[in-house]
Amino acid sequence: MLDYPTADAAGRRRPATAHVAALQRIAECQSALHDCGLTAEIHPVPAGAVSGAGITLRVPVRLVLESQAAMQRLAARVRRCLQSSVPLTLYFTDLGHGDAATASLEAVCQRVRQAVADSGLQVGAIATSIHSHQVPLQAYLLICTVLLGRGPHYVILDSLELQHHVCEQVQREAERIWTFLWQQRGSDDRLMPAYAAAVRTPCPLLSDEATGGVLPGRGIQVPDGSAWVPIDLPLPHFADNEGELSWVALNHAIATCVDVGEQLLDLLCWSDAEQRHDVRHNRRLAVSVSGIGDLVLRRQADPADLECLRWLSQTIDRIHAEFWSRSKLMAAERALLPALVQSDPSSRWDDAQHRSDWHARWRKALENSAVRHRNLLVMSPYSVLPAATENRAGFIDLLPVLEYADAFSFADPPAFSGWNIKEFKHFHRRAWAIIQRQKSASFVAAGV
Repeated sequence: MLDYPTADAAGRRRPATAHVAALQRIAECQSALHDCGLTAEIHPVPAGAVSGAGITLRVPVRLVLESQAAMQRLAARVRRCLQSSVPLTLYFTDLGHGDAATASLEAVCQRVRQAVADSGLQVGAIATSIHSHQVPLQAYLLICTVLLGRGPHYVILDSLELQHHVCEQVQREAERIWTFLWQQRGSDDRLMPAYAAAVRTPCPLLSDEATGGVLPGRGIQVPDGSAWVPIDLPLPHFADNEGELSWVALNHAIATCVDVGEQLLDLLCWSDAEQRHDVRHNRRLAVSVSGIGDLVLRRQADPADLECLRWLSQTIDRIHAEFWSRSKLMAAERALLPALVQSDPSSRWDDAQHRSDWHARWRKALENSAVRHRNLLVMSPYSVLPAATENRAGFIDLLPVLEYADAFSFADPPAFSGWNIKEFKHFHRRAWAIIQRQKSASFVAAGV
């Protein structure tokens, strides 16, 4: 039996009685969420324990192929995830160029598959992600599907695809990528786009973080090795038949998300040491606000109308503020985010007077800005598209509400029925442009 399934967030092994008590508290947390119309993604693992949403592992391909030690470390982490039934994404980087990059990708996937087989395990369906332009997408999808299972598989797009280029060669390559993604829509083994370069936090005392791979299942672009508790918050659940939101019920659900999510971060078992460090220091929740387009449809509002966007922007802004107000209250009443403690600039001063002055300033800043969590609100570009109709192109004008998100999900894209490839590209390019902008009080007018 493995040790880690019955270990807490700090990696300490729980006594049997404490383990049973933790499972009971997890069940109570799930019940509290369910009573509010919410669900959390957690996974049973061996020894009757429960784990979080999975992990993204960065794979520096050339290093892994050249270093036996690096390959052994990767294989050990992959096996540990598979043994504990933890969803896993491999994020491939540093493949090289041209045909050699494709050969390197195939070689590293073969080695991972063999290392798993040597342990008597099966790869199942390991998720993958890769930056575009490294290998042909057809080859990437084929290699990973054959050797690592049926995904999900993501391609991380950037300005090469999401902007128009004067260079004809670059533009032709971008169009080839879009054509392949367009052809993939709706298929069972499709390759899915992702394009969030960072996860953000509204706390001015913390920096944004670069994202690596994509969290398995949820499709959230996250820093490598980070630990998240995803919770679904479907907006239509809190609205009547005319689309009017009950803020009493919604505010209660928001408070429940933060309070219960805070408990789950400590109750769940994290099989990877990097995740255990992250959960202690960064306290990440991923509350996905969904059903935005469905709510607009229920209100019988015109998504291209400026008033509709204004109402929706105010609604999401209020939801965002409620989440972070709860996190700030928790920081004041319980404990602030440990990552903030480590960010204290006064700790780096040798001069006692300067250290004292900077520490006083830091304490004052904490009084105004301290939070308990690093990230909270997740949104998907697809959430603005209603599920109940194929006439969705007009809902592109709702994408500016993405500016309120701390992180972004790209899982479960629709089939884009009734769209053409021009509309498909426009949707993703506009979503990317909005995600790149810093959050501000203003919003983009409909139709721009």
